[in-house]
Amino acid sequence: MSISNEINKLKKDLEKLQADRYKAEAKMDSLKQQKEDLLKEIQEMGVDPDNLDEEIKRLEKEVSNLIAEVKKMIPEDLVR
Repeated sequence: MSISNEINKLKKDLEKLQADRYKAEAKMDSLKQQKEDLLKEIQEMGVDPDNLDEEIKRLEKEVSNLIAEVKKMIPEDLVR
């Protein structure tokens, strides 16, 4: 491959890498905005974003308790 061809290939590769970089930066900006929107929505629900794991566990326990309560209310002879 001639030097001219190598230079042209390198230019083309560089342009592709720059385009990929711009796409990645745009995607990152979009993801940052989504994160901010989600954090705002979580806060509007009255949940501290730092306590999401605890809130999820609390809600899972509440759902389990409600399911158990509903099961107790169904007569056994109707389940069979």
